[in-house]
Amino acid sequence: MKTYRYLSLIILVLAVTGYRLTAQRDIADLRLLLSSEAWEEALGETHRLLKTDGVNARVWYKGGIAHRNLMRPDSSLYYFQKAAGLDPDNYRFTMALAAAYTGMNRFTPAKELYAGLILRDSLRLEPYIQLASLFLRENQPGKALEIYRELSARDTGNYIYYKNIATCYRRMRRDPETIRYLKMAHERNREDLSINTMLAELYIITKNYREGLEISERGLEVDRTNQELLFYSGFFNYALGHHLQAIVRLAHAENAGNESLRVIQFLGVCYYLTGNYEKARDYLEEAIESGLRDHRVFNYLGKIYRKMGDYEISEYYFLNSLAVLSPSVSSLTDTYLQLIETYKSSGDTGMIVEAYKSALVYDSDNPYLHYGLAYTLDTRLKDREAALVHYIRFSEIAGPFLEADADLPSLLDHCNARIRRIREDMFFENK
Repeated sequence: MKTYRYLSLIILVLAVTGYRLTAQRDIADLRLLLSSEAWEEALGETHRLLKTDGVNARVWYKGGIAHRNLMRPDSSLYYFQKAAGLDPDNYRFTMALAAAYTGMNRFTPAKELYAGLILRDSLRLEPYIQLASLFLRENQPGKALEIYRELSARDTGNYIYYKNIATCYRRMRRDPETIRYLKMAHERNREDLSINTMLAELYIITKNYREGLEISERGLEVDRTNQELLFYSGFFNYALGHHLQAIVRLAHAENAGNESLRVIQFLGVCYYLTGNYEKARDYLEEAIESGLRDHRVFNYLGKIYRKMGDYEISEYYFLNSLAVLSPSVSSLTDTYLQLIETYKSSGDTGMIVEAYKSALVYDSDNPYLHYGLAYTLDTRLKDREAALVHYIRFSEIAGPFLEADADLPSLLDHCNARIRRIREDMFFENK
């Protein structure tokens, strides 16, 4: 009888060991599929394994990775929820779930997960970093600032924390503190030239042209071909009255590939101020052709053509200078937006559309106008094709405004979803 029990126990141990070895091989095979980016095959293997072992958190986690890489956020979220539910103490599973929530702009559960991880293990830094990032995305720089200050106290040599503290202060419109922490970041890392460009932009705002020139030149010591810093050096030289030095830097910026409107504009201005009127004319007219509407540039051109004896064109540019002085584009846009609200109240959809179109004549690169027009055409007039044009334009130009406006990411998500849906509907209707 004892021999029978002994043999039974051995058989049970061998069976369990065999099962574990098989499970480990299955996970290894699944990991290999994921590492080779065979996402569909990995999902097929995941489904097979879950049929016999539906409580294996690692399999659910691997399936979530596959779905995530196949751009299936809902399925990825579901799989990560299952993995974290089965093994709530697993750090990787919880981090993946929080990232999935973040990717779907569901910030509240993501923040709760990161906060829980911090309570569980306060030594891990990544949950702090991700939580602070979410606060910034929700336009809560004060809360993000608290986290970054704690992180900087833990690691005083990490320049990224000082750079992020500066970002928080920038969002809070506290320029002195922003500059202070950017300087601290720069002291710890002279190679990150984005710090130099951020400081340069702030020195333009605060009209601290000497320090602006200094930080620009320090950056150029690291990279003599940096297009942005070449512009900033040129601008600060111009602002300090060093017009010939400004031309040298701005010309280098242009030759390095920076053909931005502001490079062209200030090259033209500096050539004018140094008496090279033909070059000034060429650059200033190029700036106007690129969309610049600055009364000073029109004035310079008016004076240039008067010096050249072409009084008709001189008059034309002076008249344009008067036209752009009053009213300003921002005033026009604000007035149109107020008018649109009146039309909304009265329910006059046709006039809403006309008001948006009129505002875009003056402010053609305003993302809010394009979105408002697209949404009105889409939801009120059911004119999908016309709406699509403005949804696409909004998606093209909204990027630079995302950090400054917490509402824009959700508008961009809706916009991209509508672009996909409208295109799909039009495709199937035309088949």
